[in-house]
Amino acid sequence: MSRFHFVPFLFCSFVAKNKQNRSSTAVNPHILLCTGCNGRGHCSGTPQGNASGNGQFQKYTCICDTGYEGLDCEKEVDGCAAEPCSLGRNCSNLSIEQQRKEGRAYKCGPCPEGFVTDDNDTCIDVDECSTDPTICDVTSTCQNTVGSFECICNTGYRMDGNSKTQCNGN
Repeated sequence: MSRFHFVPFLFCSFVAKNKQNRSSTAVNPHILLCTGCNGRGHCSGTPQGNASGNGQFQKYTCICDTGYEGLDCEKEVDGCAAEPCSLGRNCSNLSIEQQRKEGRAYKCGPCPEGFVTDDNDTCIDVDECSTDPTICDVTSTCQNTVGSFECICNTGYRMDGNSKTQCNGN
């Protein structure tokens, strides 16, 4: 059993004839089509790629509305695909409405302890030594670490086994 595949083909050509029945040379117009971008964008004035088939037809490039992507705006944006959330935080895709409101396609979970979130939803290390100069006792020096801090006891002192901020004399 054989199957046939029909591919519609359209070719436009214009020829002018005068009263003496003389014909002009054929004019084959270049036709730019707007797909409508699936109702999720609008056509630009820029053709996409090369003309197809007989070289006569070409589609305009779609400029997709917020939340959509693809040649014809056929796909919803997956904001979490590029794993934008640092430090292993959860990523949640936003609805189209939320994307329009927030100007991005995803939302990250909270930053871990020892970090704060900046305006770009990036976790920034908190310098506990600067924010609380008395975090370590007077017999030690505070040293900031990523996501935390460490109290380093002065010479002649050692860390109290029950505390990470108190040093005892030897």
